[in-house]
Amino acid sequence: MQYIIIVTLLVTLSTVPWAIGFFSIKKGKKFLLKKKANSEESIMVAQEISSSVTEIISAKKGGTIIIDVTDDVLQNIGNLTRLDAKVSSDLISSIFNSSTSALHDGALIIKDGRIHSAAAYIKSLSQRNLPNKYGSRHRSSLGLSENSDAIVIVVSEERKQVSVFYKGDYEVVDTSDLTTYIARLWFGTKK
Repeated sequence: MQYIIIVTLLVTLSTVPWAIGFFSIKKGKKFLLKKKANSEESIMVAQEISSSVTEIISAKKGGTIIIDVTDDVLQNIGNLTRLDAKVSSDLISSIFNSSTSALHDGALIIKDGRIHSAAAYIKSLSQRNLPNKYGSRHRSSLGLSENSDAIVIVVSEERKQVSVFYKGDYEVVDTSDLTTYIARLWFGTKK
């Protein structure tokens, strides 16, 4: 009888944290638990992204990198090529710096700290008026940021600038500040 009580307690205690996360009514609470558990990994991902952006600019190329923060990006994406790879600046750079790669056209999606997919097409363009210097890459990134919690990083091939789109807003960010800027958005401490 004592063994049954002990086993029941152990099973219950090991299941409760999982059940709280799984049955969480508010998506935000689930996300906050996830953010804290992966904060160190997320900083490393931000550093790898920042490093790759510098390499993409040096190679005179452009690209779009999407960080899917709360699992709401894929509903706004058309075609994509599934990858499931560790985030590394070398891999990201090689995807965007190769004109012969089928993956360089479209966006790269980072989800759960891994490269989820590449060659992804964002379905909706923003209806807002952007300055004429911004093209379809920027308009689609703004549209995605209006319809999701994604952090979207756009490297402009022509201007050699980095624009970060988040919650329907955007800002040009210097590459030396990119890691910190991504981390601030990712962890909800935007100015």
